[in-house]
Amino acid sequence: TRTPEEVSIVTDQIPADLDVQDSLWRCIKIKGPLTHDLTGILNNLSTPLKDAEVPIFAVSTWDTDYVLVPNNKVVEAVSALLSSGWRFLEEES
Repeated sequence: TRTPEEVSIVTDQIPADLDVQDSLWRCIKIKGPLTHDLTGILNNLSTPLKDAEVPIFAVSTWDTDYVLVPNNKVVEAVSALLSSGWRFLEEES
């Protein structure tokens, strides 16, 4: 994403000088494709994470949304989402 103020790049490549314990993010993908008449999906996902004090970095594409959560908050994120009715599918190969 590019704006006049910044450029944001999301990648799975980890720079050698990065402190991986504190800086890695885990990605939660909402199963898509989502139709464009749906509303509130990202809000419904982010609200329980906010309540659990899990920060997020949200990325939207044409087909779906992705929410990145800090690696050290994955347990809290999964617990909060499960408690609010979200389900997780096994990662596809």
